[in-house]
Amino acid sequence: AYLIYTSGSTGRPKGVAVPQRGLLPLVAAQQAAFALAPTSRIAQFASPSFDAAISELLTAWGTGATVCLTAETTLHDPHAFVRWLAAQQITTVTLPPSYLATLPVTDLPALHTLVVAGEACPPALLAPWAAPGRRLVNAYGPTEVTVCATLAVLPTPLPPVCPIGRPLPTAQVYVLDAQQQPVPIGVRGELYVGGAGLAQGYVGRPDLTAERFVPHPFAATPGARLYRTGDAVRWRPDGQVEFLGRLDSQVKVRGYRVEVEEVEAQVLQHPEVQAAAVVAADQRLVAYVVFADAPVASADLSAFLGQRLPEYLVPSLFVAVARLPRLLNGKLDRRALQTLAATPVEANAEDYVAPRTSVEAEVTTIWEQVLGVAPISVTANFFALGGHSLLATQVVSRVYDVFQFEIPLHTIFEEPTVEGFAQAIEQGRSQNQSTSGDDDIPLAHGARYHGLNQ
Repeated sequence: AYLIYTSGSTGRPKGVAVPQRGLLPLVAAQQAAFALAPTSRIAQFASPSFDAAISELLTAWGTGATVCLTAETTLHDPHAFVRWLAAQQITTVTLPPSYLATLPVTDLPALHTLVVAGEACPPALLAPWAAPGRRLVNAYGPTEVTVCATLAVLPTPLPPVCPIGRPLPTAQVYVLDAQQQPVPIGVRGELYVGGAGLAQGYVGRPDLTAERFVPHPFAATPGARLYRTGDAVRWRPDGQVEFLGRLDSQVKVRGYRVEVEEVEAQVLQHPEVQAAAVVAADQRLVAYVVFADAPVASADLSAFLGQRLPEYLVPSLFVAVARLPRLLNGKLDRRALQTLAATPVEANAEDYVAPRTSVEAEVTTIWEQVLGVAPISVTANFFALGGHSLLATQVVSRVYDVFQFEIPLHTIFEEPTVEGFAQAIEQGRSQNQSTSGDDDIPLAHGARYHGLNQ
């Protein structure tokens, strides 16, 4: 029926060949779930180069509804897009959660069905858009299974976690362990999808097709296959599937294996958080957060997450951003996150204090370089800004380069603010000058700290 190219982890696009047999069942399922009628007016948000556009077009045409096309300049302006929704009397729209997070909450009386898809969606993001008579839908489906595999029509008030719902009538959904055996209800496993919507495979990539489209372990039909989504999920007792994150988004931070989307899911549980993304950088976790209103202090966010996650999974740094960067298809651009300025939440607070002495200024510069954070208040805590023992060692090394003074590593743990650490340097230098006649030859600076983490 069509060929859609989708990005891969290696950066090399994969051409997905999708057959016709899954299209009619897709249209029928979405017509019912979205409550479409000939009077419906459906926004085409997705670019034609993405499979979501297939859903927008075919469900409209199959219903006799109207497809409303948006200008690219409108899509890039959240306020203009909301005005366009109102002016066009749009009844049905499908958006990625990270794009929805950029929109000003507006009363749109004509909007009957709001569908979110493509990413995990926090209930706090959807809640302001709930309205009498409006249907909120959470949809899930990789390109390889013809747009959509599961749907959840969400109740109001919204649950603490938005499930991705139940399989479409023609989809076969399994949650399996590493041995491709079913896991019990509530147990984490990988999501496998089969059925009429299964793609033929990746064009010109037989090796990758064999890796992702595997023999169906439970089918009686010879040659039946399942698609390995790479998504971690679990069955809920009510028969719905809950998305937990990507299996391949694990990273190592200071020796710990970390699933960044697991951390993101917990950050999104905070009532003041509208959107969030977590990345691993320089042996620490950094959370980029879009707040619903005023920023929440890092200490409060850390305390909130400390009740839900082990200490090593709590981000070291929280960065407030107006919006998260997105790809052309509206999904989160994780690579672009690395280019955002790491300005901590507290940097915008009224209690920011600039350096007052030359030593404080030098220490502030060192901390900003080591932590990758700016600006830093002289009252800010090194460890609250994402510092850890390895970075503390770098600070001590740079202090020696700048001041030609060796300050003990434990000092930064005892005086974790710029002002306290700078004062310790001044006191130490003063004492050092009075005892500078020592004839001992010190070790090279790098050698003194070589064994710290052995």
